[in-house]
Amino acid sequence: MKSLKIIGTIFALIGLIVIIVGICLSTANSEFMKTANFAEGIITDVTSYRDSDGDTHRTVYVAYEVDGIRYEDMTNFTSSSMREGKKIKIYYNPDLPSDFRVEGETVFEAVFPIAFGGIFFIVGMSLVVPGVIHSINQNKVKQQGELIEAEIDDIDVNYGYTVNGRHPYIINCSWKDHNTGELYQFRSNNLWFDPEKLLDGKKTIQVYVNMQKPKIYYVDTSELEKLVKN
Repeated sequence: MKSLKIIGTIFALIGLIVIIVGICLSTANSEFMKTANFAEGIITDVTSYRDSDGDTHRTVYVAYEVDGIRYEDMTNFTSSSMREGKKIKIYYNPDLPSDFRVEGETVFEAVFPIAFGGIFFIVGMSLVVPGVIHSINQNKVKQQGELIEAEIDDIDVNYGYTVNGRHPYIINCSWKDHNTGELYQFRSNNLWFDPEKLLDGKKTIQVYVNMQKPKIYYVDTSELEKLVKN
């Protein structure tokens, strides 16, 4: 659980940083466009190559004129619709005409990092939030829940979760409400030690339960954890 929280936090932080970069780029481009002048340019050259992974990369060169002076440079933005000889809108800085943006560039620079960062942030939070809610519920039920003595049914290895090649143990237990006859099933948090020897033949374990919402509970393994630390 802790490792998932760490991974989720890293993903969320990366996403947040990329989103902030996107917002900064969007702000900078917005300020640029407020004072930018327009010129009609032309695509003078389009080159492409494949890298070792087989991905295709394109380089596009454009030319435009400002006050009779010709400017030509490589664009920071490319798209599949760009082809040699095609006319294209150029937005340039009137104080420094060589500083330019092509049509669509400002939108791409803002939208792409925000969207990319948003995906990372959502994935990260999806790993963090459930664990945080689970911890909050368990802390609350330990303070306000009803303490019962549940029977230990068995001890399982959680093969669905792995950290550094190791699988944690889980204590499965149950308790029958003699007033209603209903049987409740519980399972402990992941334990990174074999609890069987520490239980020393003990058949029951304490569980804190929210009787209004029995799915919110906490199997108290604190005494076992103390024995491991000692």
